[in-house]
Amino acid sequence: MANYVNKQVIELNKMNEENRNRAMRSLKTEILRSDGKPRLYSLAAVCFGVLCVLQVTLNISLRLAFCEFG
Repeated sequence: MANYVNKQVIELNKMNEENRNRAMRSLKTEILRSDGKPRLYSLAAVCFGVLCVLQVTLNISLRLAFCEFG
C-alpha cells in the first residue's frame, strides 16, 4: 500500500513540474513579440497614446464649454 501511495505522489509531483514548465514557456512566448521585443513596451506605448488623445479631447471640450465668445 505504501509503495502504491509513494508512486502516486511521485507521479503527481512529475505532472506538477511538467505543468509548471509548460506554463512558464507559454508565459515567456506571450511576453515577447515575434521580433524579440517585449510586448509590455508596446502595451505601455499604446496606453500612453490613448491617454494623450483623451487629454486633448478633454482640453478642447472644456475650453469650448467654459470660454465666452465675443
